[in-house]
Amino acid sequence: MKIKKEIIDVQVNARFTIVLDENLTTGYKWHPVFDNTRLILVGDDYMPKAPMCTGSGGIRKFTFRSLQPGNHALKLEYKREWEKRAIQIKEYLIR
Repeated sequence: MKIKKEIIDVQVNARFTIVLDENLTTGYKWHPVFDNTRLILVGDDYMPKAPMCTGSGGIRKFTFRSLQPGNHALKLEYKREWEKRAIQIKEYLIR
């Protein structure tokens, strides 16, 4: 699995948002992995694209706030709670 790191520039104490497609009806969900001394998760919202029914997807909206200056790693893993391996990974460099 090739992972491309995306760069997000943000000021200290500023908020930024990442929006990803997600399909809760399959059991898959995005899971953020980050150092909570450098970033804080201030919002985690799921919005279905249509009425919630089997097979319908939606979007997951994460809102973070940067706590310190410098470069910070943020990884989002798309997996089921009970599985160790993600089927998709998004990596971000927050600076």
